[in-house]
This record gives sequence, C-alpha cells and structure tokens, in this order.
Amino acid sequence: MLKKSIELEGKDSQETVMLLLISAGITLNKEGKIEDNQIIGDYFLVNEILDQMEGNSSRTERTRAQVDEMMLKEDVLSCDALDLYFDPQFEQNKNDKAYLKKVIRVYTTSVCERSDIFVAASENLYRIEPGPESAHNLAIIFINRDDFKKATAYLKEAIEGENIDGETKAEWYYELAVLNSANKDYCKTIEYAREAIKLKSEYGKAYILLGDAFIASRQNLGDDFQQRTAFWAAADKYRKAASVDPALAAETRQKLADYLGQYPNNEDVFFRDIKDGDSYLVGGCINEYTTAQSSN
Repeated sequence: MLKKSIELEGKDSQETVMLLLISAGITLNKEGKIEDNQIIGDYFLVNEILDQMEGNSSRTERTRAQVDEMMLKEDVLSCDALDLYFDPQFEQNKNDKAYLKKVIRVYTTSVCERSDIFVAASENLYRIEPGPESAHNLAIIFINRDDFKKATAYLKEAIEGENIDGETKAEWYYELAVLNSANKDYCKTIEYAREAIKLKSEYGKAYILLGDAFIASRQNLGDDFQQRTAFWAAADKYRKAASVDPALAAETRQKLADYLGQYPNNEDVFFRDIKDGDSYLVGGCINEYTTAQSSN
C-alpha cells in the first residue's frame, strides 16, 4: 500500500510515507520476508521521488539523509547486496549518465568504493562527462586499489585539465610525485615535486619529498663520493621545508641529524680539490648546485 501510494503520488508524496515505506521494508527484510533487492529498489524509488521534488528544500534533504541513515544503520546497503542488485542491469545501462551517477552515489554513501561496479561506473561516467575533478577522483580510486599505473594516468589527465587553480594543481603534482616515489621512479618524483613547488613555493611537504627523492636516486650519480653528495642537496631541501613550514621543523631536524654522517668525509672532499663551503653541482636528475660540507 505504501509503495503504491508513492508510485501514484510521485513528487507529491509525503515525506512521512516515504520514511514509513523504508522503515517497514527494512523490518520485513530483517525478518526474511522480502529480498535485499526489493528494499534496495524501494530505496531508489524514494530517492527518485526526492530528486523530482521542486526546490530541493532542506526538508527534502533531511528526508534523504534519514533514509540513508536507516539503510546504512541496518546494513541493508552492504557492498555485496549492492553488487547483487546492480550487476544484472549494469551492462545495459553503462552509458546512461543518470544511472551511473545513481550507482556512484549509493556506493559512495555505503563506503563501497572498492567495488568493481563502482569503479566501472566512475570510469564510464568520466568517458561521458570528462573533467579534471573527475579524473582526480578516479586517480584516488585507483590509488586505494593499489593500481598506481592507472592512478598516475588519471592524475596526469587531471593536471592537464583547464581552469584549475594553482594550489590545487600543486597538490595534484605532489600526489603524482608521491605515486612515482612509490613506483621507485625517483627522477619522475623529482620532476613532479619541482612542479608542485613552482606552483606553491611554500609547499613544505614537497621540499621534504624532493630531498628524499634526491637521496633515493643517488645510485645514478656515479661513484661513492658522487652518490654521497646527494645528501648535501637533500639537506638543502630539508632546511627549506622547515623555513617555509615550521610545523615540519622536528621532522627535518631528525633527517638532517640522521644523514649528516652520510656526507663525504674530509679526506674525500680534499682529494676532489673541494673545500667546505664550495659550490658543487650534483649531477643526474638532481642536477642542482649545493654547498660542500664534509662529515668530519
């Protein structure tokens, strides 16, 4: 009766009737009298009616929130239940923008972003409605799935998008640098961390990441002395991080203390005809001047 009333009344349905439909459905579902698919179908019916209501008032949104809360509290919108509901219909609706948005909304509400159906819906919606924010959202999805290759591809697409403010783009470059560090591509890490800093000169975390990448990439520099000079360049970045973001001071002090013993020693510096305080070009993908400082 309640469902029939809502179907007949449509957008003129009373919020209390919709809440009663969901409440009764949850009770019947828990008693094993109706299947998960039926209560999930009722949930979508109510949401569709709420979408149709004019003005999208605070009362409407409050009703939507109450419906979501009831469904989530009773674990009706479990990831498995959603998969069982959407799987049979997904293929025929995979290019329907409204349908895909519905899938994404309910999976997000239910914290089921690891579901293959959620991922497929997100990628399909991006193909239909591309944009930098959507690309970034997909990157985060694939980071959470440990698919760094796809995450990197979507982050690059996000960064290449239009009308992105400098701070946001800096954060995305930083995320791209972190991804490349996770993939042990330290030269790319250096490249993207530098791009982040170009856009946000006081980006302390990016300076720390840059210093860490200098050290991690040192094996590309040549002999032992040359590799140890990476610690000089890294120290510059740690000091810079602390100067632009005092909250990082303790972390950078620890790094500087830990790595001081890795500097070339007096003898090594002397035989290279270098003195403490001299300018020195660290090679490789670091390719940056620093100041010589022996370890003893």
